[in-house]
Amino acid sequence: MGQLDFNTPNIQDVYSPDPMPEYLQIPFTAELPHQEHQVSEPLQLGPVGTVQRNTGNDDEDRQKPSFKRNIGSAFPIEAFPAPLQNTIRETNKALGFPVDFTGMGILAAASAAIGNTFQLEIKRGWYTTCPLYLVVVGPPGSCKSHPLAFCMTPLRRKDNVSYKAYCQQRDEFDQYMALPKREKSEIQPAPVKPALSKTLISDVTPEALNHTHKNNPRGLCLHSDELAGWFGNFNRYNSGSESKVWLSMWSGQAITVDRVGGEPLMIPKPFVTVIGGIQNEILNDLYKENREKDGFTDRLLYGAPDGLGMQPFSEAELEDKTIREYEGVIERLLTLPLPYDDEGNCTPRTIRFNYAAKQRWIEWFNENTRLTNSQDDSDLKGVYSKLTVQCSRLALIIQLLNYSCNEAKEDAIELKSIEGAIMLTEYFRHMAQKVRQIVNGENAASELTGLKKCLYDELPEAFEKKVAKDLAKKVGVSSATLGRFLKEQQLFENVRHGHYQKIG
Repeated sequence: MGQLDFNTPNIQDVYSPDPMPEYLQIPFTAELPHQEHQVSEPLQLGPVGTVQRNTGNDDEDRQKPSFKRNIGSAFPIEAFPAPLQNTIRETNKALGFPVDFTGMGILAAASAAIGNTFQLEIKRGWYTTCPLYLVVVGPPGSCKSHPLAFCMTPLRRKDNVSYKAYCQQRDEFDQYMALPKREKSEIQPAPVKPALSKTLISDVTPEALNHTHKNNPRGLCLHSDELAGWFGNFNRYNSGSESKVWLSMWSGQAITVDRVGGEPLMIPKPFVTVIGGIQNEILNDLYKENREKDGFTDRLLYGAPDGLGMQPFSEAELEDKTIREYEGVIERLLTLPLPYDDEGNCTPRTIRFNYAAKQRWIEWFNENTRLTNSQDDSDLKGVYSKLTVQCSRLALIIQLLNYSCNEAKEDAIELKSIEGAIMLTEYFRHMAQKVRQIVNGENAASELTGLKKCLYDELPEAFEKKVAKDLAKKVGVSSATLGRFLKEQQLFENVRHGHYQKIG
């Protein structure tokens, strides 16, 4: 038998992507954060004269953002850094990828690449990492799978490298185990049985999920072409048991598994992002078995654009530069170090909002609170209440994407990032409204008749009340009727005082 090499590096340390573009090669440092938990305390602006932390950016510190919601159903490409905006546009042009689906795929890939390396401190005692549950909605042939597969490529490549290293370590371990006892005693330290570390997973049982997570404390990404198989198996063993596991995963609550005849398993900081497709006709299955009542569906972020379908053939080609640029951004996130404390526990690095970003966040938080409290639909009220956490997670992702594209630092959430996160959150709010209409079989606008239908058709997607008054006068609708009409929540959302948006 030849000389055995038991010095193969740990599988999690062997990933080294192809050389990055020069603009991505920036040093990175890490520090240790506090533990994570959340409180539901309202956010308040400090009193006038309160000393605030200076960001070091005088222009940004002087900026006094005023609240303005970005409304409408168009996916906000501008929320992303410039290289990723190019990725979204070019894949749409050359490959026909819907911009919504590519954008959501990038969010999922970035979320999984970041994993437990960072957490955002919203305020003292309230922390969050950035897992997301993303659902792309469209009929068959609407190009749901290809954009997601494209976005997952860097994660898949990392897993391939890990698997090759695992196979090598396993071969060496098997050779060691086949040695006579005397020869084994001469090899010190004795090799440990290797474990495969991977990021991408498909439909799995909770036990298998936890076992995989143990081998990769950084975090996982469940990517499934058809998510119907994921939630369809929630009750395969015990009624509602898997739904509760995924609720805990989303919240980042520690998970303990007591296995009969086996060792107990604990995941102190779970991190799992989910992304996949679903057909419009199957959306109703998501809301079966009281999933909307236990809050599961409140945590889903949907992309359900209009006008989907097979696209005509395009002669445009996707340039290699565009592919390398996207993959370089995600690969750089994959190289972010995963911090540990002295006891070997995963401890994400903590960052906070800078001053300008915090003021913008508070404005949006309070506006979202108003919208939540005024929402009559209990299901949408649940969705809105979770948008505060969703927005903070999106801010963390966008900040680190900006950092990875050399457009920002990694030490604080900046105003640009929270603006992008708010744009995305408002898009997902609109999509939640649209999905509720699909699930309920509702299209309130299509049932309008007479003068109300004429007025509705004349109104733009987003409008001010004075515009509505002028159009109402034009078509012959009285002021009193207009006032009642604008209060119909299945038709309009009052995004802020005197400003409205059509729903659906």
